[in-house]
Amino acid sequence: MAPEVDREHDILRVGVNFLEVMHAEEDTGKGLKLIATPLEQMVAKEVEVIANRNVSKIIWKITKISERLSGLPRGAALWSKLFTAAGIREILFEFYPNGSNNTTKDGFCAFYVRCQDKVTIALSLIVGKVKKGPIKAVFDSLVGKGLPDFCSVEDQINTDDDTLEVGIELQHTPEKMLQLET
Repeated sequence: MAPEVDREHDILRVGVNFLEVMHAEEDTGKGLKLIATPLEQMVAKEVEVIANRNVSKIIWKITKISERLSGLPRGAALWSKLFTAAGIREILFEFYPNGSNNTTKDGFCAFYVRCQDKVTIALSLIVGKVKKGPIKAVFDSLVGKGLPDFCSVEDQINTDDDTLEVGIELQHTPEKMLQLET
């Protein structure tokens, strides 16, 4: 009797070694493209989702904000890295320090959050000490959810270290915080 066969309990043990995982993704109008994703990278992403499942507050600390304000025209955005929180994958901050094309008030910033399709969350948006929300956001397209006239950005800069904190608070999860830096 081989060690993989347990006749007493009617069990056959089998093992699989994954050497590489291929992910197929349809490219509209151009057919099919294949993307190779190493198994370790896929596992690391899932571990990040689990590790951050109780995170309900995310703060992105933007350094050298005065330099960025003077170097970016209206309509130019700063983008955070992708992150996970509250069991949600691939959240992204889209911050316009000098306002977006839809901003109507001079000196105001615009702030949006992007998530994958079919994500519904209740969140508050934060720029410096200004907090707005909570609002219910339903992500059903690639469009970000947020406000084009958020607040006067100059008033929210930490002058001690020339930084600006931008973030969100997700509702209905235990309080933890994740800090992003640029």
